[in-house]
Amino acid sequence: MKVNTLTIGLLLFSVVSYACSCSYGTLSTKLNSFDNIFTAKVVKVLEYHSNSKQAKKIEVEFLEKINFKYNSNIIYFSEPSGICPIPNPKKDSEWLFYINISEENKLIISECNPSVNLKNKRAKDDLSKLKILNNLRKENLESLSFYESNLSFFQSDFSRSKYYEFDNDYGLYEVVFDNNLSSVNKITVKKGLGDKFDEKIMSYFKNRFNLKLRSNVKSLVDDNFKLRVLVWKTK
Repeated sequence: MKVNTLTIGLLLFSVVSYACSCSYGTLSTKLNSFDNIFTAKVVKVLEYHSNSKQAKKIEVEFLEKINFKYNSNIIYFSEPSGICPIPNPKKDSEWLFYINISEENKLIISECNPSVNLKNKRAKDDLSKLKILNNLRKENLESLSFYESNLSFFQSDFSRSKYYEFDNDYGLYEVVFDNNLSSVNKITVKKGLGDKFDEKIMSYFKNRFNLKLRSNVKSLVDDNFKLRVLVWKTK
């Protein structure tokens, strides 16, 4: 009987644990997906959800605006379901916010939102990268999507899992495929990271990268398709 009870408990735990899957996408995806991206300090928590320590309404002081279309310093939070995570800023904390305007014409954050406390080690790196992406978009690249990679992947260990600190620089490469998307016709270095790394990066996309296996990239393909590769430099 104890075994059966334990089994049921584990099954229930598994259902709850895997019921929510938050996918935030690349930074260029976030920049294209959110109308309001900015850093701000929480001045006051104006309201909490009933019987909860989860913020429902906060007032913020803007620090830096990356992408901003709605000039309000009041942010609302959806009621948490208890399944998926939702940001819960505290007074005096500083955050990198990603928000869209709701139908009620409010800045509302819901579950699985990628907003992050600036104390998070990756947040400041992401902020620097977002500025670079925003500048690229302003340079008549606003309609372009980028295939983002990390320079560490082109090192000898080809590791993606470990966190590598951003070096505040990037490389930009344009890869042109043949009509069948099976091989590379040409690679143009728009902004290089030095001959050593440029050679490794171009070699990878010529010889090892298979566009047909990447459905997220294939969805971007049109008659004039060019894969624009953004490689973040790491320390």
